[in-house]
Amino acid sequence: MSDDQPNTNPPLSSHEPEKTQDDKNVYIEFVKTKYATIKVAVAPLMILFLLGGIGVSLYQLQRQQDVRQRAAAGDVELRLEANKTYLQVGEEATVTVQMNTFAYEVTVADINLSFPPSLQVGSLTRSTFLSVPLGDPIITATTARIEVGATPRNPKKGQGPVAVFKVKALAPTDLAKVSFDTTLTGVRSVGLGTRNVGGTYYNLPIQVADSTAPPTGTASLKIISPSGSALVRGQTYDFPIQLTTNNVQSTGAEAAVVYSTEYFEYVSFTSGPFSDFPIREVRRNPITYIPNHEVAILELGNNPTEPRTGTGVIANLRLRVKSTVPSSTTLIQFDQTAKISALGQVATNVLSRREPLLVTFESVAPIPTATPTLYPSPTRLPNSVSLGILSNKTSALPGEDVQFSIEADAGTIQMTGAELHITYSSTLFSYVSFAPGPLLPSLVRAPSTESTGAQISVGSSPAVPATGRGIIGILTLRVRSGIAATTTPIGFTTNNLVSALGQLGNNVLGNVTPITFSIAGTAPTATPSPTSAVPTPTNTPIPTPTRAPTNTPIPTPTINPSNTRLGISVKLEGIGAEEQTSNKVPQNPSRSSVVEVINTVNVVVRSVTTLLTYDLAGYFSADVDLGTSIPSGQYLVKVKMDNSLRKLNKDLVTLAPSTKTTILPFWVVTGDIDQNNKLELDDYNLFRSCLDRLPICTSIIFKRTDLNDNGIIAASDPIDYNLLLRSFDYREGD
Repeated sequence: MSDDQPNTNPPLSSHEPEKTQDDKNVYIEFVKTKYATIKVAVAPLMILFLLGGIGVSLYQLQRQQDVRQRAAAGDVELRLEANKTYLQVGEEATVTVQMNTFAYEVTVADINLSFPPSLQVGSLTRSTFLSVPLGDPIITATTARIEVGATPRNPKKGQGPVAVFKVKALAPTDLAKVSFDTTLTGVRSVGLGTRNVGGTYYNLPIQVADSTAPPTGTASLKIISPSGSALVRGQTYDFPIQLTTNNVQSTGAEAAVVYSTEYFEYVSFTSGPFSDFPIREVRRNPITYIPNHEVAILELGNNPTEPRTGTGVIANLRLRVKSTVPSSTTLIQFDQTAKISALGQVATNVLSRREPLLVTFESVAPIPTATPTLYPSPTRLPNSVSLGILSNKTSALPGEDVQFSIEADAGTIQMTGAELHITYSSTLFSYVSFAPGPLLPSLVRAPSTESTGAQISVGSSPAVPATGRGIIGILTLRVRSGIAATTTPIGFTTNNLVSALGQLGNNVLGNVTPITFSIAGTAPTATPSPTSAVPTPTNTPIPTPTRAPTNTPIPTPTINPSNTRLGISVKLEGIGAEEQTSNKVPQNPSRSSVVEVINTVNVVVRSVTTLLTYDLAGYFSADVDLGTSIPSGQYLVKVKMDNSLRKLNKDLVTLAPSTKTTILPFWVVTGDIDQNNKLELDDYNLFRSCLDRLPICTSIIFKRTDLNDNGIIAASDPIDYNLLLRSFDYREGD
């Protein structure tokens, strides 16, 4: 079993008949009679054959143990899934990184991949399951990395895609892999701090077509096409599996064939004339790397005294074409677990070529499919347009914004415009904005708010009318502060209008469907309790946390005028006067910082812990006493604050005794919450823990996480979150 397939063996297919006990007894007697006269000659070769089988079994056992060991590290599953895995040189496949969190609520993931030089990875982007980018993806000749996170109020639980990339074939190869680097890949979950909850990793095998002759001493497998140029729906076909030994002496094979379960139904998998007997029953498993595919595995053996050489059919796979197959093509191919054993090559897979089969199906008229009904859209009345409302979340807290999408289902009606009168409670919501949707992208009349809702008109050019189902507008509302928990309808008045091409003066609107939305309400202030329950997050500003003893301010020393002195000023994004949203009154105006002085051969000659104090210009500044031990000369200066990356001032500074040298102000990057001079998964997860008021967010962690230093970390105050995302553009300090 490959580490790229689930470690399970489903029950035998109902299509595969079981042997009766009488059948088995007859088969045993046949074998006894056939080989009774060659027992003595066979014994040494049989021992060799068994040793080879034992070697293969140990190899398989080790691979299964590897999977179990990785699974023991955590429960989150990551797998690579491609639209195809057999490529021509220069051809590309689209690969999706899929995640299954099982019981965990995932906040962030660091995906690290490796691949051989015969492949090239490009266009690495985040996907929908973890949609927040944490810095730019990094791609080299043999590695790729992307870090993604969940939005602060929405940790992810369940299954979904976290990243998408392209893989391109550069050179022929029988089998190459895009693999997770399990030593670098990490996943973090709510409440578990720095623990890596990544568990099982499923890699992606890629085969690149090779027209050259197989290497000497290796074998090849090929899937033979059944007679006829195109397959007929509902018919059953045999697909022979052909072995070419290329001068090796084959003693057995594992025929592992992958096919689409959307196109085929399994019937049987039996041995062919070029092999003597099946070693075990057929196994069928779903595979992880191509959606809607499974692998059928048949292990075959030969009489040890008669190893096979030459070309012949070792197995026959029988499949039935499903009646719902569209007019297209599909590939039947070999899985990476396919192998050929050879005489004298214990535990060695001599297979070097796996030739797939591209099959086509007879052309038929397209099978009509019904348009799926998307909740909460109503059933559309004939010759009319229906309207419904969708929301981007199921509930919201006071102060949070909610997007309500207006969905239209026009069928074949050619819509040209819509006048929308949307109702909501103005005591619960305040209007934020309205934007036209892709189905009717033009704003005909600017939105106006009414006592019971909002009125908006949207349209499409008559030359390009809109048909089908889609979003015609997005209304954003904000839950007012101080609201208690409740439910409220969002709907339509009776005077909504929809116009259509050829329907001058007629309102083609039919059904409308409102929704009921839940407001979570303002949570009460948490009362200290001996229980371990986590209080519900609130939007009430949090008092400045009590400083731990380790954060006691460092007394400012009296500077001796005869000492070497350094005047420094640093700027923190989000604090100061440079932006309207910046906090100009930080809760902690004095910050403990480490200043390093480095000579021209990169040796730290002085390291001083000092206080940087906020000044009227919006900088954190200090006169640093460097003592008397630094010789006159030119130096570099590095500064690290309690939640920042270490920053090198790249200009050389001239220092001398009894002299104060002032350097130009410079910026430092904040967000290093765990103080390891890197921005990575743990910093993002600590931020998320403080947002939820989890116990791991101590007063010290809270202070480092509050990047704009206003005493608040809440969903209603997104500045800290935005500052952290900006900081992730800088991954490591100087």
